[in-house]
Amino acid sequence: GVRLSKAFASFDPKPLAAASLGQVHHAALRDGRPVAVKVQRPAIRQQIVEDLAVLEEIADFLDRRTDWGRRYGFVGLFDEFRKTLLRELDYRQEAANLVSLGKNLAEYERIIVPQPVDDYTTERVLTMDFVRGKKVTALGPLGRLEMDGEPLADELFKAYLQQTLVDGLFHADPHPGNVFLTEDGRIALIDLGMVGRISPEMQEKILRLLLAVSEGRGDEATEVAIRMGEVDRETFDQGKFRRQVVELVGQHQHATMGEIEVGAVVLEISRASADNGIRLPRELAMLAKALLSVSLLTASLKRIQQTSRRLPWREKRHAER
Repeated sequence: GVRLSKAFASFDPKPLAAASLGQVHHAALRDGRPVAVKVQRPAIRQQIVEDLAVLEEIADFLDRRTDWGRRYGFVGLFDEFRKTLLRELDYRQEAANLVSLGKNLAEYERIIVPQPVDDYTTERVLTMDFVRGKKVTALGPLGRLEMDGEPLADELFKAYLQQTLVDGLFHADPHPGNVFLTEDGRIALIDLGMVGRISPEMQEKILRLLLAVSEGRGDEATEVAIRMGEVDRETFDQGKFRRQVVELVGQHQHATMGEIEVGAVVLEISRASADNGIRLPRELAMLAKALLSVSLLTASLKRIQQTSRRLPWREKRHAER
């Protein structure tokens, strides 16, 4: 490859962040543009391939020998996990994901997606815009006083609904380390190695399911959930499944789309389905996990505003002015 001294004006050898697959460094291009450079660990691909072979044997054993495995289909879940992980090893794919998500969310003024620098990106090196900010969960008391988290939370939630129900491509790993609050008060979505994809047909079913839940139509929610998955006629207990879904619907009845804990609903439907002989598409598990993480993030953002409002000394200072 090209020597660092030729490719970059500066390159900090101390990583900003490190993970199992690679680490991220701060650097500057020859024109002075600040960038983040994600470098894959040497020989990590071979190690992962060997580990995946062991996990595949375990998944196959569980599916053949346990009721739990037959119910959840661990081989299918493992296949999806393997595809996702191997895609993460090709940083050119992550660069393409950054471009796609950036275009899809361009209308959201409070959300940014760092864009790749193509000439400095390869299979094992990803160079992208440098985002200066902090984790949502790492904001200190003074920082909480300087911003209103409610609009950010609302925009993040709407952006995820669009990713899920309109675009069919969503950021599948929105944990606090991958969602930053920038210095200018925006949200940055980083690390697009793991994304989920949802077909138009599945998007329609998810929307119908959520609407049925919010409007209290338990029977319709049951029928939609059945059509979403693959039914094992030998173990399927339709009566029990219907009762569980109706109970779930009762808990969320009359909630608006913004009030429903979408990730929790999808996860609860998935669990009830598996317990009663319905195997739902694997991408739904990834979606439920992502949306649950988003719910935690939006709750953290909303607490920023609530904390600011509750501080008595803040109110006293305003009264004295």
